[in-house]
Amino acid sequence: MKNAGPVIVVYDLVHLLIKRGHKCCVCYFDKVEELSFNCDVVQISMRQKINFSDYDIVHTHGYRPQLYVFLHKSWNKSSTRFVTTMHNYLFSDFGYTYGKIRGLIYGTLYLLVNLRADKIVALSKDAQHYYS
Repeated sequence: MKNAGPVIVVYDLVHLLIKRGHKCCVCYFDKVEELSFNCDVVQISMRQKINFSDYDIVHTHGYRPQLYVFLHKSWNKSSTRFVTTMHNYLFSDFGYTYGKIRGLIYGTLYLLVNLRADKIVALSKDAQHYYS
């Protein structure tokens, strides 16, 4: 809920979807409420289970939300579609932040938690090439 890039993307997306008649719910982990959404907003924890079948689409971005889906998404076929977006150049960003070896480990874990997504969206053609 922080006034930062990835949350602003969600804010804009939710605003447009609601404007077009869709119902949205934003779930978040950290108790920082800098942005006010015009939809249901729910703070969750990693241990709390959401009934994903209540939703047509679940969109995540960031390690914790994607880990949450990895842990809680049913292994059975579901009508709910899970979409995630990749916003950065993972290995170079993590390498810069955590060092080369830990960056490689964290980057690999980050990619693994995305395996449960039905669709992974990169925000540019260059990012799409990077992740392919």
